[in-house]
Amino acid sequence: MKLNEAIAQVDGLRENAIDEATKRAWLTRVDQYVFDQIISQREGAPMAAFIPYGEGDGERELLIPPPYDEAYLHYLEAEIYRATREIEKYASCAALYNGVVNDYKNKYFREHRQKAIPNMRYW
Repeated sequence: MKLNEAIAQVDGLRENAIDEATKRAWLTRVDQYVFDQIISQREGAPMAAFIPYGEGDGERELLIPPPYDEAYLHYLEAEIYRATREIEKYASCAALYNGVVNDYKNKYFREHRQKAIPNMRYW
């Protein structure tokens, strides 16, 4: 899923007054977490560092592939509900997001070995 697609889909699901720059920052937060806590911890990481999303990055691919990319929609919805203080809806969307990201993490960890830790001694 591309950055613009995620924003357009969530805007189609729920009317909101949140600007695109804020949604882009939220998606940056998600992918920074995914890169730091999931991808970079394993062998074969596709990049050395995650580069935050900028104004011209609308066609850039987000890090979580299908079918787990629905996590982006759940996260954006949750943040919109949090911003509008609809706490029960926020909690529901946040739980959906956490479940999908956890499923993705488990799959990624099964498919990619953990990086070796330099100078680690096994006794």
